[in-house]
Amino acid sequence: MSDDQIDERRRRVLQAAAAAGVSVTLAGCSSGGDGDGEGTPGTDATDSVDEEFAPQGPGDRSWITGTTSGAQSLNPLAISDEATNNRLDLLYDPGSVTIDGLEFEGRMIEEYEIADDFTAATYRLRDDLEWGADYGQVTADDYVSFVRDIALGGPDMRTGVVGYSQTSSYILGGEPIEIEKLGKLEFRVNLPQSRGFWLSEDPIRTAYVLPADLIEKYKPFEQREVNGNQANVITQIGQDEAIVEGDLSGNLGPFNFESWDKGQKLVVSRNEDYYLSGTELDGLGAAGPNLEEYTYQVFDEQSTAYSAVRAGDITTTGVEGRKVEDVSQSDGVSIFESDFGEGTFFLSLNHRVNGWAPIRESREVRQAFAHLIDKNTLVDQIFSGYGDPIGTFHEAWGPFYPDDLPTFETGIEPAKEKFANGTGSDYGYDGDTFLGPDGEQVELKMVIDNTQQTPEIVGNYIKQRLGEAGIAVTIEGTSFGKIIANYLQNSVENNPNYDGEPSFQASGFNNGAYDEAIGKNSWDLIYGVGFSGNPFTPWGTIRALLPEQSQFNFMGYRPDFDVSGTATAAATASSEEGTRENMNELFTFLARDQPLTWLFSPQATVAYRRPVEGLPEPDSFWDRPDARTIGLRTTE
Repeated sequence: MSDDQIDERRRRVLQAAAAAGVSVTLAGCSSGGDGDGEGTPGTDATDSVDEEFAPQGPGDRSWITGTTSGAQSLNPLAISDEATNNRLDLLYDPGSVTIDGLEFEGRMIEEYEIADDFTAATYRLRDDLEWGADYGQVTADDYVSFVRDIALGGPDMRTGVVGYSQTSSYILGGEPIEIEKLGKLEFRVNLPQSRGFWLSEDPIRTAYVLPADLIEKYKPFEQREVNGNQANVITQIGQDEAIVEGDLSGNLGPFNFESWDKGQKLVVSRNEDYYLSGTELDGLGAAGPNLEEYTYQVFDEQSTAYSAVRAGDITTTGVEGRKVEDVSQSDGVSIFESDFGEGTFFLSLNHRVNGWAPIRESREVRQAFAHLIDKNTLVDQIFSGYGDPIGTFHEAWGPFYPDDLPTFETGIEPAKEKFANGTGSDYGYDGDTFLGPDGEQVELKMVIDNTQQTPEIVGNYIKQRLGEAGIAVTIEGTSFGKIIANYLQNSVENNPNYDGEPSFQASGFNNGAYDEAIGKNSWDLIYGVGFSGNPFTPWGTIRALLPEQSQFNFMGYRPDFDVSGTATAAATASSEEGTRENMNELFTFLARDQPLTWLFSPQATVAYRRPVEGLPEPDSFWDRPDARTIGLRTTE
């Protein structure tokens, strides 16, 4: 399934900035649809470990994807990162997929229709869907229970106790959606406000759900101990035998679970009972899958994956932009390239109390970072042109990217001026050295994903530029999973200066206000993280990351502008012009306020063995190799 479908399904995810900087999602820095970065709320991230595996031989109907990130969970409810989502995508289908723009094709949801006034939508499920683990047929009861109990936290909306990271998608204008059962296979969703874009935004259409009977086992919802720690409901459900053993997927996905070594390798096999087998699909022909086996193999370093794809030991891996030419010259390897990469990447700035205070206190200080970083240098020299500079939270090619945005002249002197003006009398320059209140040089801690060389190069570039502005930088390298677990996820329990309950709990990434919840480790800057969502409905992505109480606001940002209200106004506008006006206002504010230092949107670059058949022509955002997962084949 395509990366846009992956994003819709998890709705919005954090990405690791991986191989080519293309979102593999919370994105990590990755180059293509097959590299990924990840971590899951409530779990401990582990470093990947290389492992012996069976190489791919000529005519082998197996498929091996090489990556530097391993899934941390097989819990369908705990998806907030690309790597976990990509794995689960093999086991479960969504309700429907996007074919092109606003054109959809049903999967588990056979029919759906939006009311003329855009205030309600009805859905009908297929009648041949079966859960595994003896949970029986998939029915409307499962969807009703999922929305009411998981997405909305039950009748008391105890969303913090439940811990579902996508709840914001089910709340419109401050009010939750309502769902009602119409029949065994049919249900209706009533919207609190008219939403002309609902079928594009709709989280139900693309969500993973669970059997109602399985959810019922965990009521009443409350924090319980899991592995010695107090855990939310999502984490508790993740320990259920049906999920841990991979038995739940039944006939709902193209592959069956075979084995999983956490942080290392996932193996799945062709599902002979797949409900779509033999069905003609739009642009894909008869649904397969054509592959007998699919493996995600984790490597410690991306360079090892390059060697494996050159040798024919794996089928595919994402490629860093600066490595495209080198890898493409290897015998038997071809490169899929698309201008329509997924996600946006940025330098993360910590607004919480375990970060450098001037970041949260001063817009001028945040703008100083924008002056320092030459985005054209990043794209042209480090990514070899496989990306586009951005000035706001939207893909450069995106349908709502403004023609005019506030810009910041690249240069050391304008950056130094804003650092000095934005920090007050306690700070100042002594020659070329920027001193803090203690009279010592200001020193910032930057965390990077060091499983790939590109984030290290970018990190050293940023360190050099800050050094030229008189600020010292200490770089700490770790895996993307550990960035999530040790820095992005936060809790009041990590804050020795706060005693009490958090004022709100949005998710594991935003478990309280900026001065309440902090991560396990302190940080000031992070490079190696991006964010992905549907670029054709960017208001949903913004609402998920930037409002103070949004699910993914890991940095503790507190905007002095109605981000959520303006995003809602864009989604509910009565005309395309109205939507554009609101998005232009919002993107302009984000360009000026610089809550994160906007850097680039990536292009997709993925290496494949040449015997692979069925790759699409990259004519649009929707033409991605993962859209062909059930149609791809290796030459026999």
